[in-house]
Amino acid sequence: MTVKVTKAMHSQAVSDLDYIVKKYGDVDDFCGAFCNSEKYDELLRNPTIEMAYNHIVSLLRHHNYVGNEQGEMFDVKDSRTGKIIKKYCL
Repeated sequence: MTVKVTKAMHSQAVSDLDYIVKKYGDVDDFCGAFCNSEKYDELLRNPTIEMAYNHIVSLLRHHNYVGNEQGEMFDVKDSRTGKIIKKYCL
């Protein structure tokens, strides 16, 4: 089942990513700038809300699985973090 991504979903995903990065720092970038560059290139070629949303979800999932640059993982006791994990990572 495919879900149509709305502007509201995209805006919430941006807000959730901003919260995670502010609280935990940047995601550990084990593959260097190439991965991010590849995602941005895709967005430049096909700038849709759906693609942007999918890339944000990908960043949130990656951050959840590998932690930040210091190797720290999400604090699942934090209420908003828990909701973000449930929404995008499970």
